[in-house]
Amino acid sequence: MKRLQNIILGLSAILAIIIIIDFSFTGQTIEELTIDTKAKLERYYNAGGNSHTSHRVITENYNFLVTEAFQDAVEDNTALQLAISPIFNEVNSAKITKTQQKETYSLRIYSGLIFPLLLLIALVLFFKFPDRLTIITFILVILNIANFTYLCF
Repeated sequence: MKRLQNIILGLSAILAIIIIIDFSFTGQTIEELTIDTKAKLERYYNAGGNSHTSHRVITENYNFLVTEAFQDAVEDNTALQLAISPIFNEVNSAKITKTQQKETYSLRIYSGLIFPLLLLIALVLFFKFPDRLTIITFILVILNIANFTYLCF
């Protein structure tokens, strides 16, 4: 059982490192024209206000989330420089060529850097204090697998 646990934790660490490398190194920078922008009201029922608006920019080859301010600055046929990740082919950042306004969306920062780093820190602490961090480590491993699935699809 301990051996299986170590294999799962080792594979999770490797996945986290791959995700961090993918976010940290820009594979290629391409220029594309925007086709459309969309704002969608997302509804759910909880104590947080029951809704939020997600903003997307659509180009010929990519469809990615942005902030409302960036979406407002983008019009149809706006030239964008997109930094594409080398492994998962995700848009790491987008820059409006004309105004040089650049953005890295916060979800990309969380999925590409923060979640994997948290897992690596938890794994180091888990091997130092194996009886105390089992649940936290388990949750972060599950989050890492979900994050990897999100990046792949």
